[in-house]
Amino acid sequence: MRALIIEDDPYIAEALKQALCHERLIVETASDGDAGAFFAKTNDYDIILLDTVLPKRGGADVCKDIRKHGKMSPILSISAKSDSATKVDLLNAGVDDYIAKPFVMDEVIARVHALLRRPQHMAGDLLSFDDVALNTREQIATRAGKQLLL
Repeated sequence: MRALIIEDDPYIAEALKQALCHERLIVETASDGDAGAFFAKTNDYDIILLDTVLPKRGGADVCKDIRKHGKMSPILSISAKSDSATKVDLLNAGVDDYIAKPFVMDEVIARVHALLRRPQHMAGDLLSFDDVALNTREQIATRAGKQLLL
């Protein structure tokens, strides 16, 4: 599995890299928002750890750019800012989880594992088996072409 760490503090980036390598992830790092966005858009990662305050581009902008390019890798935001407005902005920008600095490495690793357990995406809106179909977007179930009451 591959991970990308976008973090401008070299000590934090190295500590995160060591911890993820210990969990058997292949880790790449970027030290600013531009480089991080470029790596995330041009490579496939199983998870991205994203600082919110970065040189050149902020974390929310980087996240929006990654999502705009169709990348659905789980993103764990790591930030010194812990106010509700920042969290809401980041979640609305497309991050999947948030942890505040200073953090405990065990919690970061637990959150990474939790995000990696989630399915990446569903194949489509329509799930079917034999004559039973479920449209997950419209929340309609049918059997032999007749709508079921749920």
